Amino acid sequence: MKQANLSEATTRPGVVHECPLCLSNSLDVLFSRSVDHITGASFLVYECCSCDVKFTAPVPDCLDSYYPSSYRGYGPVVLAVLRALYRLRVRGWVSDRSPGRVLEVGCGPGLMLEALQEKGWSVVGVERNEDACSDARQRLGAEVVAGGIENVDKTEGFDLIVLFNVLEHVADPMYLLKECAARLNRRGALVVSVPNLRSWQASFGGPVWLHLDVPRHLVHFTPDSLSDALQSVGLSVSELTTVSPEHDPFGWIQSVLNRMGLPFNSLTQYLMGLKGLDVSVVCSTLLAMLLVIPAIAVSVISWVFQRGALMEVTAVATDRSKEQE
Repeated sequence: MKQANLSEATTRPGVVHECPLCLSNSLDVLFSRSVDHITGASFLVYECCSCDVKFTAPVPDCLDSYYPSSYRGYGPVVLAVLRALYRLRVRGWVSDRSPGRVLEVGCGPGLMLEALQEKGWSVVGVERNEDACSDARQRLGAEVVAGGIENVDKTEGFDLIVLFNVLEHVADPMYLLKECAARLNRRGALVVSVPNLRSWQASFGGPVWLHLDVPRHLVHFTPDSLSDALQSVGLSVSELTTVSPEHDPFGWIQSVLNRMGLPFNSLTQYLMGLKGLDVSVVCSTLLAMLLVIPAIAVSVISWVFQRGALMEVTAVATDRSKEQE
């Protein structure tokens, strides 16, 4: 890795030249060029030499063009599969918990909260703007707050807070973690799911790894850097898993196709409704059919060694963690 030239970086508008977690300006360049598959814009990925977190630069002044209206506009088949897999994940979260109040930050269309409602939980969601809230409100018939977590009342705490593939999208992740910790009940838990930069898939894909996803993913975590971030806001990791059947096998397939030189994330764009059927999609689909079994096999092996492409941690108050020891 080459050392970042910060004197040059500071002259480039929007370039982040300090770590968003520890604020150190001792940085290396991890990837000198990673391309956004939607706009074609290229970005750097820095590595902090102090706390080992990685982050995307420059941070765009406005991210709207990177989230088109059809972004993640999955068809009914893909949505049905995701709904089934999310219900399984939710079952794992609440299997040993009595129903209470749950907050999901970045709830999207509300699929996770819908599964939690079915388990008897009282749900509250947060989404980035009013347009993004409408689908979730219609599905849930519950409170979905537009904007940031600061718009959620602190006076009534939550028994469970969920950041499912959200923390990596936030330019200031420490602020979000602090606000979550402030809204967590004494016996509550925070569930955080993010891509795992220590995964085998990340090592294989490098700058064309599907789950790097610059610039939507602004901060890139390893298990250690995520644990350190949680520790700094008074939370300790009580559970860690890298099992992700809803994301891991497909991540292998798309990352292999990218490494083969096919149009970047072509199959992903098609499934999201961002791209029509063309030769690249047909070729990607045919190759993907051949890769399904190997992708599942490698995913399962990576889970055994805690090197899956996504990691999920459950964190509780540090003093509670000590009580359980």
